[in-house]
Amino acid sequence: MPSPYLSRCAVFGAAAMLLASFASSAFAEPVALAQALDRAQAGSPLITAAEADVRAAEGRARQAGLLPNPEIDLSTENVGGTGSLTGLQAAETTLSVGQRFELGGKRSARLNAARAEVETARLRLRIARADLAKEVR
Repeated sequence: MPSPYLSRCAVFGAAAMLLASFASSAFAEPVALAQALDRAQAGSPLITAAEADVRAAEGRARQAGLLPNPEIDLSTENVGGTGSLTGLQAAETTLSVGQRFELGGKRSARLNAARAEVETARLRLRIARADLAKEVR
């Protein structure tokens, strides 16, 4: 069974640490507004997430501007049959290569949508920065 003295010491120790942290923050050196804004933006998870969203949207826009990849397909049929078709004796293997051609403005529509997504992400970042600046002020 823990000693009541030890539990009181732990409570008083925690209270002293909490009081010391409040006291040190209350008497901290003054900070200019520009420094406060820089510190807030550097430590804000919302700004970090918004910046990551912009980078992701820019990556999707780069990908949207590229041509579709060619496709290769390898298939084997009549494997593991019975009688004269046992094993690989009657197996048929087919290799095909294909390339998709985009018609009807699909590529330009995809690229325009990706560019709009990038602009939206950048606007959301500006809004997040403005909201944070308002809170800091």
